[in-house]
Amino acid sequence: MGLLLAAGCATIPPVPVTPFIDGRNFVLYEPLVYQRGNSTNSVIVPDGFVADFASIPRAFWVMFAPTGRYQWAAVVHDHLYWEQTTTREEADNLFLAAMIESGVSQSDRTFIYEAVRSGGDSAWRNNQKERQQGLPRIIPPQYRKIPANTTWEEYRKFLYDRGVRP
Repeated sequence: MGLLLAAGCATIPPVPVTPFIDGRNFVLYEPLVYQRGNSTNSVIVPDGFVADFASIPRAFWVMFAPTGRYQWAAVVHDHLYWEQTTTREEADNLFLAAMIESGVSQSDRTFIYEAVRSGGDSAWRNNQKERQQGLPRIIPPQYRKIPANTTWEEYRKFLYDRGVRP
């Protein structure tokens, strides 16, 4: 079925995830659908996708944790950066729109958006490189029983060794 975020949502449920032991990466266990405003266009983040929410340097976690009111927007943004079916600027603009629709304060979303615009190029290029290398980012259903003491890096290698590719 999946969870839907659309403009004007009064209550946004938490993103349905299971964490890896590293505490930075999470597996989505239901599809997440982002539909912008009254548009019929949507972004579907599939179940099994591995996200790190907002890639905020640890030094800034006092102000902005990786999760927060912007968690849906961050997962959609992670997915857009991975798939690269839009331009980077379009992905960042959708991130901003989703933060607005999620009720993120203007000052917070401006700071986060500006940080993404100025520093996101390395993440965009890294995702492109990882896709070219054949590294997976979506865990197929048959591999979703993840051992408790496993990091995403370890599990990703396990998947790759078994032929799982983007």
